Amino acid sequence: MSKNNRKLGVFIMGGTIDSRNAPERDGEAIPLRRSMVQQYIEDLRCNFETVFRQICMKDSRSVTMEDRDKLVDEILKLGAHHNIVTHGTYTMKDTADYLLQGEKLDGRVVTLTGSMGTLLGTVNEEGHLMPSDGQFNLGYAIAQTFTAENGIYQSMNGEMFRLPDEWWLHSEEGVAHRKGGVERKL
Repeated sequence: MSKNNRKLGVFIMGGTIDSRNAPERDGEAIPLRRSMVQQYIEDLRCNFETVFRQICMKDSRSVTMEDRDKLVDEILKLGAHHNIVTHGTYTMKDTADYLLQGEKLDGRVVTLTGSMGTLLGTVNEEGHLMPSDGQFNLGYAIAQTFTAENGIYQSMNGEMFRLPDEWWLHSEEGVAHRKGGVERKL
């Protein structure tokens, strides 16, 4: 199958989507040394060109301003119109807000996505494989990014949130989002 002329930049920053579950550490997700997101997307054999850049492999609470600056630089350097950023959920909105600053990324679609579970799922207390929202969120984000208008987005749980008026937030208090002018806690 030949590729069409679409190009997707995928920028990897770590987070739960790109980690392993460590039951010995009370379920804490441990970032992997090498991203699984790239292999996962390559194995899907999508009909578009995909270019990967690993920015960092961190829990999002450890993402620095230098990491965010590097993300912007790498998006600009690649020059793709459509871009996905895989990111941990706790500071995903902070990074999205940062990307809104200035006009460097105007004229592009940049979608941040992540998951509450590791990309390939986790094993529960009974030893059963539990599905992950990682696969769904990643696929949904990719599909929606190709149809979205220019802007900065978050994609979680089957929704696209266009910043600054819409957003998705994970904090110590839980998950909340704003969509269509309505703020909800989940």
